[in-house]
Amino acid sequence: MRKSGIATMGKLELFKQNCRSGEENTTLLHFMFNDQSREDMQKWYKISPLTYQRVKENILQSGWCDCSFIDGGLNVTNRIGNLTPGRQICVDAERVKSIKLFKDEIIKDDKCVVIIHWRGFGRDRSYFKLETSLNDRKLVHSLRMSKHVLRQAKTITEAIGGEYISIHIRSERQILWYDVTRLSQCLETLIEKATNLTKTTGISKVFVSSDMTRHGSDTLRSLTAQNSTMAHKMKQLQRLVSKRLNAIKYNPKSNDPLNMDSGVIALTQMNVLIGGSHLLTLGSGTFQQWIVDGFVERKSGNKRVNNWTITRICNKESKVNSYKPNE
Repeated sequence: MRKSGIATMGKLELFKQNCRSGEENTTLLHFMFNDQSREDMQKWYKISPLTYQRVKENILQSGWCDCSFIDGGLNVTNRIGNLTPGRQICVDAERVKSIKLFKDEIIKDDKCVVIIHWRGFGRDRSYFKLETSLNDRKLVHSLRMSKHVLRQAKTITEAIGGEYISIHIRSERQILWYDVTRLSQCLETLIEKATNLTKTTGISKVFVSSDMTRHGSDTLRSLTAQNSTMAHKMKQLQRLVSKRLNAIKYNPKSNDPLNMDSGVIALTQMNVLIGGSHLLTLGSGTFQQWIVDGFVERKSGNKRVNNWTITRICNKESKVNSYKPNE
C-alpha cells in the first residue's frame, strides 16, 4: 500500500490521538446504495420518513448532501471516544464514481474522517478504482488481523478444544438467485458430506458459521423482516443444520459495541474457520474465498499438517433472479 502511495493501516489510538476534541473536527460520511432500504436509515439514525425523503431529493443535485443527523443517531464520536463531529455528509455511491471527485470535492482538506457505512466495490456498491498495482486478493491478504479479533478467535478455539471441522454457509445468493428449495438441497448435501467426514476422520466437533444469523447478511435480514414465511423457513434451516451436525456456533453477547460489530464477528469466525482440520463451504463470494485462501495458506505453511481437505458445495452460482419478495 505504501509503494502505491496509499495510506497504510493505523491503530485506532493513533486516530483518536490526532483527532481528539479541541484539536480537529471529525467529518462523518454515510454512503447510500441502490439496494439500501429507507427503513434501515430511519432505524440507524432515528430520522422521520420526511427527513429521509429530503436527503434523497438533495443528494440528486450533486451526488452528496448534508446529513447533520448522523452523529445524533449513532453517537459515533462518543462511541469512538472524545471526538467532535464536524461536517456530516451522505454520499450517493451511484453518482460519486471518481476517487478524485471524492477527495477534492467531498473530503477536501479534512484531516479526520470516519466512514460510517461503506460496502466495498462492485454492483450496488462503490465504483472507485484502486490506484494500486496489487490485485484485490493480494491486497486483502496483506492486511493483518487486529489483536482483538485474534484474541476472540483464540477464546473460541480453546473452548472447542481439540480438532474440529469448519463449515461456512453463504446462503444469500442461493436464495436471491435461486430459491429456498435449492438452498435446502445444498444444505442436505453439506450435512451428508460433513457427517461422512466426521465418521472417516473421527473428528466429532463441527464449527458452523452462517450468513443466516442476525449477525450475518444485511440483505437476508431485510428480506426476512418483510416476509414472515421466509423468516420461518430460514429458522427451520438453521435448526436443521444445528441439530443434524450438533453444530458449535459463535453467538456473541456483550455490552462492548466492538464485540457486537458485524465485521468484527465475521473476522473472528473467519479465524476460527481457518483453524479447523477440514473445511466445507456452501455457496460462494469474495469473503468466503478469503476464508478458503486463508485455510490453504495456513495448512500449506504447516509441514506437520498433511491430511486436510476442502469440500465446496453449490459454489457454481449463476444469477437467475427467481426470488420474489411477496412469495
